[in-house]
Amino acid sequence: MQHPTGSETAVRDVPPAFPIRSFLKDWLTYLQGYGKRSPLTIRAYRSDTERFIKFLEERRLPLSADEITHRHVRAFAALLSDRAPATINRNLDALSSFFGHLRDTGITDTNPVSLVERPRRAHKLPRAATVEQCRALIGAARAARDRAIILLLACTGIRRGELLALDVSDLAADLSEVKVRGKGERERVLPIPEQCQSGLQDYLYLRQSGSSALFINRADSRIGTTTFHRWFRRLLEAAGLGDSSLTPHCLRHAYATNLLRAGVDLETIRELMGHSDISVTGRYLSTDPSRKRKAVESLPRFDSEGAGDHE
Repeated sequence: MQHPTGSETAVRDVPPAFPIRSFLKDWLTYLQGYGKRSPLTIRAYRSDTERFIKFLEERRLPLSADEITHRHVRAFAALLSDRAPATINRNLDALSSFFGHLRDTGITDTNPVSLVERPRRAHKLPRAATVEQCRALIGAARAARDRAIILLLACTGIRRGELLALDVSDLAADLSEVKVRGKGERERVLPIPEQCQSGLQDYLYLRQSGSSALFINRADSRIGTTTFHRWFRRLLEAAGLGDSSLTPHCLRHAYATNLLRAGVDLETIRELMGHSDISVTGRYLSTDPSRKRKAVESLPRFDSEGAGDHE
């Protein structure tokens, strides 16, 4: 990647006509109201974009939105070359969203990020928790709330953010279903298996709170992301899985993998997982060697032992 040329690194003697930092607030407001981005994504996008602006400021590069080119973005990406491809791409996604907003509102004519080559993402297969690991976590969950959380993650495959956003009113009266708000504010209704219904019933019977949030902390308020991760780490230790590097997302992958092994079709799994594209769901086909083995063993016999099968 090339760094900006001498003319682009010149010290600016006059204030920029369209100071890039002045458009941050308007863009973030747009993302919150119309962009349908999650709070975590918005926070990451803001941090990444501010990092880029600081990069321009420290090098006395153009700070006017209409003067920033793909060369400046490329130089910024070069500084991140020691980061994972996913991290670099997220930074570029943030800048692309920002400059796309400036273009759409008439501040700039082009999006400079569109001309920047992106690093290839490493194709990583999703890691799924095993049945034994799920059982160990449920067994280590002594409190009714903790047991209900693990059961709901393992039996519905919902994301961590979806779980923490649940309200009591999202549960059906008979606990047979739960309404989930997923990415892009898309809603889906998931069936709850009987074993999970039992865990939820125990928790709701003991839960004494006026909070609308389904899962609450000791302060009677919705559990936050940081608190949740600390809790999950303690649960891993209690289950003897402290060295396993399991994450809550591994339970989601276990849900999809177990459905696949049970013979559920990909389209149904896609709907249950809340994937917008079935190609995402298709990754799970690569994670189940037993399914591949079963498929090839179903082929007709071509050796002498199968010679009489079709006579």
